[in-house]
Amino acid sequence: MKSWRLLSVALAATFGVLVAGCGGSMFRSAKTINDPLALSGRSAGVSVVLGGDALTRQFSAETPRPPSNPSEALLAYSFGNNVDLAQYEGMETLVFSQGIRLRFTFTPNTGMPGVITLRNVSLRLWLRLTDKDSQDIARSAVPIELAYNGTLTIERQTDGSYLSQNVIPFSVRTDKADGWQLLNILASGTENTLTVDLSFAAETSSTNIPADATTRLSVAFETGSAYIQW
Repeated sequence: MKSWRLLSVALAATFGVLVAGCGGSMFRSAKTINDPLALSGRSAGVSVVLGGDALTRQFSAETPRPPSNPSEALLAYSFGNNVDLAQYEGMETLVFSQGIRLRFTFTPNTGMPGVITLRNVSLRLWLRLTDKDSQDIARSAVPIELAYNGTLTIERQTDGSYLSQNVIPFSVRTDKADGWQLLNILASGTENTLTVDLSFAAETSSTNIPADATTRLSVAFETGSAYIQW
């Protein structure tokens, strides 16, 4: 009988250590909000400045950050409340995820290869959500920054444009206060507005791009979500 008691105590202690080691995650609830910022399916474009030398062609594009008015942003739009705040009382973490694809239009584009590799890619997108509360006071969430660095392969399409071969995935974890403010804006108030700012730089071999080409970059937003734990 004594051995059974000792075994029970040992099991209980082990269970407690496991729970503590997991940060209590065994008792957490989780829920995913699909497309919380109403971005999926939207796209917007910006002109690209081409530079470089005889060996390297450099790409550069940027919108004002932050924009002085919505027309200066890469993208700006309004949407309605889409979150029931009561479901997320006690929220601990929020992870925002978003996929995008890039499309480049070159004019002229004759003689260009079927596949181009862009090197030293630096892509930044800032998502800025604002609204007005029930007292008509302006509110804003901490901007969500999506960042990508690396290489990017773009492939020629039937219309002559070049599309990134793969969706670029982004995932950003907010702290508790910032995540709760974001949910508050999505759940209440009026005039929910999202503006998107962009900064882009990359380079490739100069032989890939005609010397007299002009370029436009289009950003297409694919599936997005917010994963919430509490």
